Amino acid sequence: MAVPIAISELGRIDTIEYFNIRHNPIGSKLGNGYVRQRSVADFPRLTVINGADLKKYERKDCEVFYLRETFYEYFNLRRVPDYDYDFEDFTKWAR
Repeated sequence: MAVPIAISELGRIDTIEYFNIRHNPIGSKLGNGYVRQRSVADFPRLTVINGADLKKYERKDCEVFYLRETFYEYFNLRRVPDYDYDFEDFTKWAR
């Protein structure tokens, strides 16, 4: 499942600390949990999401989720097995 480009592009703004995604049409399409997890992973300085403080363990869980989803998407699109891939190609693709 590809993340909406709008959230990925906003993630490049590394000063975002507060983010509200409630009642967002993207959430109804991809699922609110998915959008929340990707948002937390994409915004490195995020401290408050949807009006609630972001806990350290939730950030860690969201970052693990992000890595798992990104690798899964890469392996499917490149049609390579997870045990035999070019890490340099992956890092270029993931940007």
